Amino acid sequence: MRVFLAIEIEQNDAIVKIIKKISALTINQRIVTRQNSHLTVKFFGEKNPDEVELINNTIMKEIDSIKPFTITLRGIGYFGDRRSPHVLWIGIDPSDELKKLYDMVALLFGSDREATPHLTISRIKYGKLHDMTLLMNIIEQYKDVKFNTVTVNEIVLKESILERHGAIYRTLYNYSF
Repeated sequence: MRVFLAIEIEQNDAIVKIIKKISALTINQRIVTRQNSHLTVKFFGEKNPDEVELINNTIMKEIDSIKPFTITLRGIGYFGDRRSPHVLWIGIDPSDELKKLYDMVALLFGSDREATPHLTISRIKYGKLHDMTLLMNIIEQYKDVKFNTVTVNEIVLKESILERHGAIYRTLYNYSF
């Protein structure tokens, strides 16, 4: 099974509004649904049930070192280049507490890259030049907008089940702190 560790993020009215605006563009994209909205802390990939249990046990031993904290969702950005972005996201302001969580997870499970905390809102396949220009205008307009501040007091281990219409996420374990 494909598993990942995440912080679930509720899409508030401001996020829903910008998603509707982006959805109105004639771009071939897959919008992240409200129930799948999350901040990935660590993607583990394919793991068998014994490996998942080992991940769970490791997190259970260390979760008490994390205390509740807040994160601020601010600005829109993208991965890819300006002419063909492939992931559209809302950024997360730098946070010492979030960095502590990422560092703990990297120490326990390793890390192959520097994390860029973000909330994915759309996966873009392609779009017409006109619509991509409109999208870049929206990104520019919202690049510094504060969308929400949320309290984080739980992380979740999730299974990602890939379906033709998109991923379905199933919570395997909750870790409250």
